[in-house]
Amino acid sequence: RQILAAFGGLGAAVLVAGGARWFWRQPVLELALRTSRGQRIAHPLPDGSRLDLAARTAVEVAYFRDRREVRLAGGEIRCEVAHDPARPFFVNTEWGRVRVLGTVFSVSARDGRMHVAVAQGRVAVWVGQGPDDGRAPDIELGAGTAVDVGAQGLGPRAAVRPGDVGAWRQGWLAFDDTPLPEAVARWNDYLDRPMELADEPALRGLRLTGSFPLRDPATFLASLPSVLPVRVERTGSGAALIRPRR
Repeated sequence: RQILAAFGGLGAAVLVAGGARWFWRQPVLELALRTSRGQRIAHPLPDGSRLDLAARTAVEVAYFRDRREVRLAGGEIRCEVAHDPARPFFVNTEWGRVRVLGTVFSVSARDGRMHVAVAQGRVAVWVGQGPDDGRAPDIELGAGTAVDVGAQGLGPRAAVRPGDVGAWRQGWLAFDDTPLPEAVARWNDYLDRPMELADEPALRGLRLTGSFPLRDPATFLASLPSVLPVRVERTGSGAALIRPRR
């Protein structure tokens, strides 16, 4: 009986330990946020952090007792993260993972890659899995720097203007040597009548730099032929069609 009692006590202790471990791993906060075409939202979090979502963005947030996790399925977010060394803040996408303790940065997931840009502080970036696999970060970024992570791995470190990080919050679209198809796609996230890009190889190699007010796409279209070798036509439906200049 004493042996059975001992084993019974051990089993109960194991169950209690397992239950405590299960309880510790459960999230204390879960939420899902989504924006549609032309919509932007700012969402404060209970720890003092804040998420800003650009148009056509979908995220899931889960806070645990030992970490804070954001899953970006698509679109772009700007994060202002409250400092909490006991609960690091992670952003996960299909292509990589970002870790930060306290900073302001943006992450986008579109066009087959993740783009990370830092306005303040520092972040660590992993290609694919994050710190759970024991690897050191693939790159660390400070204020005014950015990087792309895609199917081909880690791109080169690039310089960005801190004020351009999440500029859509202030009603601007900022491009820095951005491929024209990507620039048009970003505009179309905000337009009821999307711009169209002709299926021409010459257009795919063009790159755009500049900042443009979201409230005035007509100004963007009017200025485009002066900075790139293109022309803008109107289709039968009234949509703007961008073609190479002949």
